[in-house]
Amino acid sequence: MFRVHVLCCIFAFCLTLCCCNDKAGTTQRPVAHDGNKPTVSSLTEKQNHCPAESAFQPLTTTAQPWSHAPQCVEDSGTKSRFCVYTSSTYNNGHGASFIATPETERELLSLIQNNTLTQRGKQHLAASHDLPYVVREAPGKGRGVFCQQPIRRGEVFLVGFPAVLIDQDFELGSSLETSQPKGQLLYELAFQQLPFSTRVLSLAHDPDGSPYQDIVRKNGFGSKLGKKSYSGVFPEIAVRCHKYLAIVRFSASSLSVEAVAIRDIHVEEELTISYTPPDLPTEDRLQLLESHYGFKCHCELCSAPQEIRQVSDAQRQRIQEIRTNIRAVKDLSALRLMDNELLGLVEREDLGFKSKEYEWALALAFYRLGDLASAIRKAGAALRHAESLAGGEDDEFQRAIRGNIAFMKRG
Repeated sequence: MFRVHVLCCIFAFCLTLCCCNDKAGTTQRPVAHDGNKPTVSSLTEKQNHCPAESAFQPLTTTAQPWSHAPQCVEDSGTKSRFCVYTSSTYNNGHGASFIATPETERELLSLIQNNTLTQRGKQHLAASHDLPYVVREAPGKGRGVFCQQPIRRGEVFLVGFPAVLIDQDFELGSSLETSQPKGQLLYELAFQQLPFSTRVLSLAHDPDGSPYQDIVRKNGFGSKLGKKSYSGVFPEIAVRCHKYLAIVRFSASSLSVEAVAIRDIHVEEELTISYTPPDLPTEDRLQLLESHYGFKCHCELCSAPQEIRQVSDAQRQRIQEIRTNIRAVKDLSALRLMDNELLGLVEREDLGFKSKEYEWALALAFYRLGDLASAIRKAGAALRHAESLAGGEDDEFQRAIRGNIAFMKRG
């Protein structure tokens, strides 16, 4: 949640403890809220400006190196503790909040204290005439991002850093997240403790009710740090639309996401990625976009005449069938036919940015059937496709293919 025949538009993600915030030197900002849920203002008024001591479980450590003393709650079902950690100095003063377990605090600290990491994305956060894009209003869509310098295929044209990062065990698996006021208030703290909370609160969300969970749901990207999965809101990335001109990838080592062009992008083109998997049929795609992200897609493919959409849906369905059949094919001649058909369909559907996956699947199939030369050739093609969209980075996928090619060449 993540995007050329398109799939629609993305780029487009405290109980304020008076007694605790006084210690941290923070001030309260007004927030939007659902009248059916406790909020900063309603709770503090009822509790004489200080919550009940049992509302949070402060850590025994001081706020340092965090800008606010971490506040924690416990899931009565799983006994897991989740805490809000906020750094107001991270990302050149834009700040970041994390809802995570105390066990992962050290890992998060090691990432946010590496100041050299954010220098890489600094140019993307400044209002500079040198940026390859400009943010402006897009008729009927809200804010859009438009190319103002030619961008070449494979070029990293935007780097973003998280404003909010939430452990998915809390977001998806904890009873605190949806049913407990204390869990909902962790969200509120995470957003309101940011130095520039309006930068995140202005992202797309349902105007009815509390905005916090909805901002994460509509603007979040899946991110993985070690063995833990997170949902991250990256404001620089979350103001885009749903047409597949770029891919977005997460780098755990730099705690950042990068947008990489999957084809040459021309001046005045809107810079977009897709919210949905590229092989979904039209109706499934439209339903997902409207139910989960709250908008109707009007990209070229989604708004094309029905006969064109039907042809595209059939071709994408056939791509999936071939992918499945490749794993079980037992005849080399049949595999070669699948190879030719699959790559032809990929070209017609403008899905070349996924060629590394298709070529690698074919390489494994040729190797399984004993055609070593074809396996090495296909693995090499997968590697070239991966490198062309890597933005100069050497990732795990590339290293794995190189290792397998070396193994195959040894016979």
